Order: sequence, then C-alpha cells, then structure tokens
Amino acid sequence: MSEATDDSMWYPNTPCVLGIDEAGRGPVLGPMVYAAAVCPISRLTDLRALGVNDSKALREEHRDELRSKIQGAAFLRTFETILTASFLSESMLRKEKYNLNLVSHDAAIGLVQKAMDHGINVAEIYVDTVGNPEQYAAKFRERFSAVEKVVVAKKADATYPIVGAASIVAKTTRDRRIREWCFPEQRRSADFRPGDANIAVQFVGPTGSGYPSDPMTKTWIEHNCDVLFGFPTFVRFSWGTAKVILDKNAVRVEWECDDEENDISTTKVAKKKSVKTKDIKSFFPTKRTASSIGAKKRKSLKHACPLPQALQSLTLRRAYTLA
Repeated sequence: MSEATDDSMWYPNTPCVLGIDEAGRGPVLGPMVYAAAVCPISRLTDLRALGVNDSKALREEHRDELRSKIQGAAFLRTFETILTASFLSESMLRKEKYNLNLVSHDAAIGLVQKAMDHGINVAEIYVDTVGNPEQYAAKFRERFSAVEKVVVAKKADATYPIVGAASIVAKTTRDRRIREWCFPEQRRSADFRPGDANIAVQFVGPTGSGYPSDPMTKTWIEHNCDVLFGFPTFVRFSWGTAKVILDKNAVRVEWECDDEENDISTTKVAKKKSVKTKDIKSFFPTKRTASSIGAKKRKSLKHACPLPQALQSLTLRRAYTLA
C-alpha cells in the first residue's frame, strides 16, 4: 500500500506527537488562529526533512510552499480553530471577563480534544507558551492524564518541528483570512435598491500590518470609525488602541441595568414579580421619536460606554433598511 493511501499510522495504537501554535494574538485587526499539527512519533525524521520552522522567521512565499508540503504529507494531520475579532471582543468585554490567556488555553485544549475525537493516539504534546508555562502545562496534564509527555515552552515553534508545522498552518490560514476578508457591514451591489448608492458602507484604505504600533493600522481604524456603530467586526473592540479611538470619536451611551429591580430578597417571603421584557424593536427609534427628540433631550443623554458590539450588525442592518 502506498504512503498516500496508508491510514495505518493513524490507528489508535500508533503513538503520535502533537504541536500547537497560534497566529494573530497581538493585532487589533482580524482573527486569531490556533492550529495543531500531528505526526506519528515514528515519522519525526520525515517531518524534520520538510524543513518546517517558526513561521515568523520565513518569507511569505516560503510559508505558502511549506504549507503545501504539510498538507500533502500523508504522515501529517492538521486541525485549526479560528477565533474571530467579534468573539475576542465579546469575550474580553463581557461582565465576567474571559481574558485572552484563558481564551488561548481553551482553544489549545480544544485542539487536542479534537485530535483525540478523530481517534488519534496523542502520546506527546508540545505547545508554545501563553502566560506561565508551568500552570499552562498543568492544565493539559489535568485534562489529558493519559498523555505521556507535555512540554510548554517559550519559542517552542523554533525548537520543536511539530510546533513549527503548526505555526506555519496558523500563520498562512490567518494571512488568507485577512486577504479574503469580506466586510459583512458592506452591502453588495446586488443588494442595493434604487437610490441606495449614497448610503452604502465603505471601508477604505490600506490596513497595514494590523498591529497597534503600526501607524497605517491606526490611521485605518480612525478613518473607519463610525460615531454611532464604532468599528466593523474586523476590529477587536477590546484592544487598547480601539478603545482610545472610540473614546475620542464615537458617541457614548449609558446602558442601564435592571438587576436591582429583578432581585428577590432572601429575608422575605418570595413573591414572584412579572418582569417586563423589552422587545428588540424598542432599542430603535420610530419615526415619531426620531423626529421629536429635541436639543434639550439630546443634551441630557448620559454616555458611559460605546454601543455593544453584539447589537452593531443588527442595528446597522436596521438603519440601512429604513424606508
């Protein structure tokens, strides 16, 4: 049986090594991608022969070439998890904070579980560290007690070829996502009705590297910041750069919480109250309220935080479909 059709190396009794790395942790634009590469321990020599290394040390064309080799190698399997900018923003801005380290840890653990769910015998795990290496490794050992070896280390992508392979997969996937990104807020020409051309949302200009320190990236974010809706979903609202620009350029709104009204005292006989829920339509102004609100009312509006990102796409669609 030829190597291209030989699946015996993936049988549950074949011990494999699994490496994990990410791409896009630091940028304020686009997704963060986690990838895992898996190889039978008996084929590590073949893996080294591919010349995989830390993706950041490779030119783009070389990364793409190695990605093709990785995909074409029968002794390698890869898995990916794409964490969108919207997901990252919502995770880090919610009431119970879900910080980037925890998001990263859960994504990596999920990739190991995904490989195991495919029947792969993961005997060794190698991961590029996020946060404290010892604590991170302890999470893997607790979750996957049958795994013989867990290594969490700095610069693991430059030290262990299996992590280098994962690094290349993660980086090339993110680069492709950035190149092919279609803004969901930007209406396609086929969707326009007569007279709509002047209200089409357009996001223009080069985005730069996507890193907060890049002047071109900062300029793009500033030029594409809407005073009401903030940024498109391509931007990570929870990043400091985005917050500063929102504070400077966007309208601020205070969203009142009804928690106190819904609390039931434990010292009294509980008598359930009917809680009036708001229909989603109540968040948007009718023609009457939109036209009747005066300058005095506008001055009295309290502004404490930007419009929640979860409402943006819905609000945007509503705003652009009003008759």
